[in-house]
Amino acid sequence: ADRPGKFADTAITVLLDEMESQGCTRNTISAFVVGGASMFVFSANSLNIGERNTAAVKENLQKQRIRIEYEETGGKVGRSVYFWPEGKGCLIIKRADGTCSRV
Repeated sequence: ADRPGKFADTAITVLLDEMESQGCTRNTISAFVVGGASMFVFSANSLNIGERNTAAVKENLQKQRIRIEYEETGGKVGRSVYFWPEGKGCLIIKRADGTCSRV
């Protein structure tokens, strides 16, 4: 695929392979799962894209034996995520409703 990092079914494997090539070991890696909002209503039988993406990510992490350290998923509010890996790492979640969290 052109952009393997774009979709949940391929992105996690690609990311883990890259992390291992940089010296990480799987048993020290944990995940923060953020996103999966249902921001658009198409019909009463919504496509549930956010829910499906979240489920795919969590399933893939489980297969890869990666522990989920933090999760903020679902809802109706979109999010942008900013991550700085230096030191112990810093994750900032900015939500479309104007709220912000540092994790």
